[in-house]
Amino acid sequence: MVNAIETFGKFAKNNDYVEGGSRAVGATDFRDSPKGMFTVPPKCYMHPQASFIPAFFPKRGFKSERRDFFYFPAFQAKAANWGTRFLGEAR
Repeated sequence: MVNAIETFGKFAKNNDYVEGGSRAVGATDFRDSPKGMFTVPPKCYMHPQASFIPAFFPKRGFKSERRDFFYFPAFQAKAANWGTRFLGEAR
């Protein structure tokens, strides 16, 4: 657990890795967080989120052939009943 938190911190505290800088990590509304996938060029290329997130995608300028979605597999067999994470991808 400690390793996971420290690894997250290496990314979250690096202004080069976070749109809006590290201060944006806790300040960005989850509904706004995938918007970087829809800029040209994309500001992010992968965005983990729940399956409802497409409801917050832009209504215009969405080219479906450049976007894809997939589920992460459960990390343990016994965790299969926890559901799976949904990931959006910009290519």
